Amino acid sequence: MFWFLNELSKNSTTIITYPVKYNNIPGNKVLVKELPDEFNLLVQAPGFSLLKHKMVGRLTPIIFDISHYSYNIFSDGSSSKFFILTSSSLVRVNQQFGSDLKVLDISPDTLVFEFDERIRKKVPVKINIDVEFGQQYMIGGTITSQPDSVIISGPGVVIDTIEWVETQSQKFTLIDQDIRKNISLVPIENVDFSTRKVFIKVPVERFTEARFSVPVNVVNIPDTLKLKTFPGSINVTCRVPLSDYDKLTVNLFRAIVDYSVVDGNYSNKIKVRLSSVPEYVTNIQIYPISVEFIVEKK
Repeated sequence: MFWFLNELSKNSTTIITYPVKYNNIPGNKVLVKELPDEFNLLVQAPGFSLLKHKMVGRLTPIIFDISHYSYNIFSDGSSSKFFILTSSSLVRVNQQFGSDLKVLDISPDTLVFEFDERIRKKVPVKINIDVEFGQQYMIGGTITSQPDSVIISGPGVVIDTIEWVETQSQKFTLIDQDIRKNISLVPIENVDFSTRKVFIKVPVERFTEARFSVPVNVVNIPDTLKLKTFPGSINVTCRVPLSDYDKLTVNLFRAIVDYSVVDGNYSNKIKVRLSSVPEYVTNIQIYPISVEFIVEKK
C-alpha cells in the first residue's frame, strides 16, 4: 500500500481526453464544417491528480475563446480557410486547470475554420399532419399555423436551397373538435430558426350530405354544331359543414363535357367533369361519370 501511495505522489506524463467548447465565433459568420468536440491533452501531473481527473464522470469543457487568437489564412485551391495553432493556447488552457496539472501539448495541433457568410431568409411553414375525423365530422376551414413563416439564418450555401420548413409529422385520430396545438419544427443542420415551434389550428365541424341535379354544359364546340347529352344532367353528392349548408345551391356547381375530345372518339359516351365547386365541400361524387351524346348541325 505504501508503495502504491508513493507512486501516486510522483509526477507522471500521460494523455487525457477533454471536451472543448468554442466561444465568440464572429456573429456575421457561420462554420461550414464542425470543429473537434474533444482535445487530446499531453499532461504532466502527480498520480493523485491524474487519477482524480480520470475518475470524474463528467468533465467540465475547456473553453476555447476564438476572439483571443489571430487567424492565419491558407488556400486549398477552392476556397480560403483560417487556422489556429493550438500550441498558441497552452497558457490559456493551463490557466483553466490550476497548478496541480500542466498541459504540455494539445492534439490536434491545428484547428481549421471554414466560414461562410451568415444570411437570413423568410420562408413559409409547411404543416405536416394527418387528421382522421370522427363520424359525421370534417374539416371546417383552412388549417393555419401561427406564425405562418419563420426567419432562418445560416451558411449561404445552405440557406439558398431552403424553400420552406415543416412541422414534425403528427397524426390525429377520431377528431370531433378543433385541434389547437404547439408543434415543433423539423431542425436543419447548421440553420437557426427565429422560433422552434408553431401553433397550429385545425377547424373541425359536423357535416351533412347534400344532393343536387346539375345540368351538363358543353364547351369548345364550334358555332355551327350542337351537342346533346343523355341524360342532360348528373347527380352530385357531397359533404358540407353545417354552418355552410344554407348557402349551398346548385348554381355553385358547373358540370361540363368537352367537345374537343369527341373528334376521333369512336364511343358514343363522353366523360363529365366538374369545372366549378364550392371550396368548402368535400367527398364529391357524380353519377353518371359519362353520358351518351349526339352531335347535330345547327
